[in-house]
Amino acid sequence: MHAAANNTFWNIYAGKSSSLPLPPCDFGPSQTFVGAYSQPESGSSSSDSGDRRRLLGSVGAVAAATSRPAWCAAQRWWVELAQQGSKTQPVDLHAAMVQRRLKG
Repeated sequence: MHAAANNTFWNIYAGKSSSLPLPPCDFGPSQTFVGAYSQPESGSSSSDSGDRRRLLGSVGAVAAATSRPAWCAAQRWWVELAQQGSKTQPVDLHAAMVQRRLKG
């Protein structure tokens, strides 16, 4: 594994018209990716490139055009795709988590 469990990659976009490829599924367990991504890089034995968009439709937590593909399901990845330019809320996830923790 290249990463520990439960990392979050939030609000990440490559540029105006492209998306970032996800790392191979053996990158680490229980990863969360929110932003503009394409399917995982090849070379992973646990790649699951099934697409849940037909089943789930749009998920309103991030943006109206968000979808959840079932990539790396065996590794328990949570991947939410958002279109370039969409505003993921909160913009700064870390600051929002600190603020909520300080409220008690």
